[in-house]
Amino acid sequence: YIADYDNGRIQRFNPDGVYQDGWSASDSGELIYGMAVNFDGNVFVAVGRNLKKYDGPSGAFILSIEAYGGGEYGDLTTTIDGNLLAVWYEGRNGVYFSDDPGHREDLVMFDRDMNVMNTKSAFISSITSDAQTEVLITVDGNGMIYAESNSTIFAFDKGGNFIDRFTPSEDAPGSFTWVNDIAVDGQGRVYVLESYTIHVFDSNFAFIDD
Repeated sequence: YIADYDNGRIQRFNPDGVYQDGWSASDSGELIYGMAVNFDGNVFVAVGRNLKKYDGPSGAFILSIEAYGGGEYGDLTTTIDGNLLAVWYEGRNGVYFSDDPGHREDLVMFDRDMNVMNTKSAFISSITSDAQTEVLITVDGNGMIYAESNSTIFAFDKGGNFIDRFTPSEDAPGSFTWVNDIAVDGQGRVYVLESYTIHVFDSNFAFIDD
């Protein structure tokens, strides 16, 4: 599944990369900020101020919920048991300082029916004291949650409790400054996409390869 950020379109391809079908997740040109798919074939899309759920094989709309507090959802990821994790932002647009009130990011944990199970308020900024406007998240098979923001990777347990963080030294192998995406595989290896390079680290953040 591929989401087009600026036109709200979701496209589905088969495992060989052949286009099959597509649909629009936006009724009025709203931007897509995140997409994730679980093993049930449900497609979750953060579009505008809404979080939407679709049946992937058919593209049929299932459910939509509006972001609470007038905020918006950003990056999404799904767990091995089909649940959904989302980053929620309160007033991330515009220019503001890190200590301005009304600007925070939450980690929201949903079940597969999009019922909220748990929320970790200010899950990055409570650690860094810096404003967060673009947090990327992924999760491994054990439920460990990884988040990236401002060239730092944060590790959390499956309940969203902070464990550790990693910022590569500027001249160290695998150093990165502008991250486009992160992922983790079944062996706990962490992949960091930076422009045209993929940096690979082990579960202890030791550099493996580019």
